[in-house]
Amino acid sequence: MPTNFLLLPRELRDRVYHALWAHTPGINVHGDKLKGHIAAWQDSCAQRNNALSDLAPTPLWLLTCKQILKEAVQEFAFGGIWNFDVDAIPPLQGIQSPLSPAEARRLLCNFEVCFGQRAPSMSGVPSTNYAPFPEEIAHFSQLLQYVGKSGSAQELTIRLVICPDLDDVQGMDLSELGAAFTNTHLTKISVTIHQCCSRKVRESLRESCAGEVKKLGALAMGTVTALVLEDNGDDIKFTINHHRSLK
Repeated sequence: MPTNFLLLPRELRDRVYHALWAHTPGINVHGDKLKGHIAAWQDSCAQRNNALSDLAPTPLWLLTCKQILKEAVQEFAFGGIWNFDVDAIPPLQGIQSPLSPAEARRLLCNFEVCFGQRAPSMSGVPSTNYAPFPEEIAHFSQLLQYVGKSGSAQELTIRLVICPDLDDVQGMDLSELGAAFTNTHLTKISVTIHQCCSRKVRESLRESCAGEVKKLGALAMGTVTALVLEDNGDDIKFTINHHRSLK
């Protein structure tokens, strides 16, 4: 019986790495509460609250030696989940960490978009649809470019925050966001809408957003399954899944 951990068969070492990751709190890789953050979890911990107070630095056991570092990161890349919680895009390309998003098997991205202006109108007639601010579109495009290059993006969650200053606006226009989707390899898109200073999202916004989310799903994933709706009273969440499965 080997007494040296590194003399154990690789499959047994991988089981140990998996158990260590499963009992490691979420890792705060980059960022803060005000500017958005990037965190990582092992698959079994994916449902944990991703509040920064629950996150930890890179675990010290990972730095025991170069071989353990290499093998443990490979195990994490197979079962780990990266969570990008982005309010203002951090310098994603500049991140240096033993845990590389480019090697991760799954990447979950959370992005908040604020709406407070009318969508462009070609006819000159004031639009009746909400549209995101230009800076929000730019941030969203940057995020999708990054995760698209990684090839590991699986799920995208978008939170739409509506400021009800435009009382006559009845619908949503997500076409500017849709234009950013290129080669994302996504298998799931969730869009949540929340109307500030209002206890319930208007029915017109609900119906309009449902149609726009279907368009986003088609642009990002091609063939998709039916739209799933969840309404908790304050927020309405629309989810679309693709038939792809991880290999």
